[in-house]
Amino acid sequence: MVQAKEILRMIEKGEDVEIENRVIKGDIDLTKINLPKIGRGESIDCDNRLNQIAKREKVVVKSSIEIKYSEIQGFVIFNNSIFNKIINFRGTTFN
Repeated sequence: MVQAKEILRMIEKGEDVEIENRVIKGDIDLTKINLPKIGRGESIDCDNRLNQIAKREKVVVKSSIEIKYSEIQGFVIFNNSIFNKIINFRGTTFN
């Protein structure tokens, strides 16, 4: 079993998350950690994608997050987030 707070600690440090065939206990809530922010009206440029203007403040996640064939026993809260790398939940169930 992996505690969600351990995943949040990795994301906050900018470390990539790679988990497979595990049970994750707790909420993965990006609003609970300190991440870089882009303010309302600022330009957003992620990995050579088109520049956009932020309509509200957003957090920037620099980690890749791959949680595959696992079970998350909690909520996943990624509101107002921009991801610079891959996010993959292939085969994962959310309870």
